[in-house]
Amino acid sequence: MSLPTEWVEKIFHKLTLAYGQDFLNRWKGIPLAEVKTDWAHCLAGVVDHPEAIGFALLNLPDSRPPTAQEFRALCRQAPQVRHELLEAKKADYTIVAEQLKKMGLSVTADQSDSNRDHKRWAKKLKARHEAGETLSLVQIKAYKTALDLVEA
Repeated sequence: MSLPTEWVEKIFHKLTLAYGQDFLNRWKGIPLAEVKTDWAHCLAGVVDHPEAIGFALLNLPDSRPPTAQEFRALCRQAPQVRHELLEAKKADYTIVAEQLKKMGLSVTADQSDSNRDHKRWAKKLKARHEAGETLSLVQIKAYKTALDLVEA
């Protein structure tokens, strides 16, 4: 998606203020609307990062006005915005146990892993499938794999 026309207009305004006729004369003889369209296409990658345009405008070269490609390169030098991650709260065991109970699952501390049927989910899927329920191919493959029913 090309850069919005209003953004290109603001960039051109700022570059004209910074460089004056040196900027505008770079495209002397070429319709300015075509130049701006080219800039909009060239800067399409920064649509989702407007802060990069601000960075580029604050770090313009002193020597000469940039081309669209040089301006895009300046935008790419902008530091990445880092978002702080929120610390996850610990789940309240009583609430978790209550919700699991509502779902028909039990959470007891005395259940050991050796007493659990870890393939119960696969057996349930197989039973549903054999009862005529339509399952996705992924579900069928998953229960068959878990129950070693897949032909090699």
